[in-house]
Amino acid sequence: MLKITQRTIKDVTARSLAEFPHEACGLLVGIGETIFEARSTINVASEKSNRYSIDPFEMIRIEEEVNKLGLDLLGTYHSHPDNSKTLSSIDLASALPNWLYLLISTDGDQTSISLWKLSNGRFEEQQYEIVSNSGL
Repeated sequence: MLKITQRTIKDVTARSLAEFPHEACGLLVGIGETIFEARSTINVASEKSNRYSIDPFEMIRIEEEVNKLGLDLLGTYHSHPDNSKTLSSIDLASALPNWLYLLISTDGDQTSISLWKLSNGRFEEQQYEIVSNSGL
């Protein structure tokens, strides 16, 4: 089962609320089936209220940093400030196979989190367990 640290959940939730009403975004860092942390990035999309885009140079810089630590990029996270609970056709068009997609749905006050993976051309929701930071 996929695992996500409590710190990661706290960080992506806080970032999503801070960026509201725009989409927050970033990269998921970990090893294997465990997400240890989220690295926030600047949303460079022209329409931040319903799109996200990560600068490719920022992605490369973060990937180099985490690789030096013996970690990997496992996917991305982003928020839906319209509180929608599923990934959109726009999200699907830019999705990469084998990457994880952490979605933070928010109305500006409350949040809910879901985890997705691309499989056979569509997103499938993934089960995950939240683990303590010290338990790893």
